[in-house]
Amino acid sequence: MKLYRRTDIRSVLFLCALFLLSACTQKNIILSVPKDLTQKVSSANRSVCAYKGRVSIIYENGLDDVRFRGFLNKDCDDNFQLKILGLFNSVAYDVSYQGGVLQAFKKDEDVSLEIDYFMRSKGLYNMVSLIRYPHVLIDDSFNVKAVGDEYIMTKGSVTAAAGQDYLLRRISFGDETFSYSYDSGKLSGLTYNTEESNLEIKLR
Repeated sequence: MKLYRRTDIRSVLFLCALFLLSACTQKNIILSVPKDLTQKVSSANRSVCAYKGRVSIIYENGLDDVRFRGFLNKDCDDNFQLKILGLFNSVAYDVSYQGGVLQAFKKDEDVSLEIDYFMRSKGLYNMVSLIRYPHVLIDDSFNVKAVGDEYIMTKGSVTAAAGQDYLLRRISFGDETFSYSYDSGKLSGLTYNTEESNLEIKLR
């Protein structure tokens, strides 16, 4: 009976692992960049600045950890109405912002000053303005290349990445990064990361 040396068995297993890894990864690697890539990306990522629907928010900044969910109705000028939900989906706070003026009620109690201070101190006004998409418009002035399973587009300090479906996955401006998630091709969430904070917004 022929005995195989341990080193031979290890070599065979190693080669098998490489083969399987190669088979799994090569399917997703982009081999060429379409000449009209930027037009395809621009077409797949139409600009949206208004939103009406459910939201789920997670905001982390150092020791701060703010989480809530609710209904948001926001226009392209960043005016909004926000109903923050409490237990059993009851409305805990009813907040509206029109023309730079905020009004907030907790049941029938006017809590505008408290909510205004809270939103300013936590940077949550910026949260509403971030609900627009995409955060940069892709055009022919971007340099493009393929890296792995992504199209990478760069222009100055801006770097954008899109998948093979041409939907944007993330956009970076220096140390600021927007990341996007989708459900059946429709934007379902975005995250905003800096060196100091993390904001996650889920749209439903």
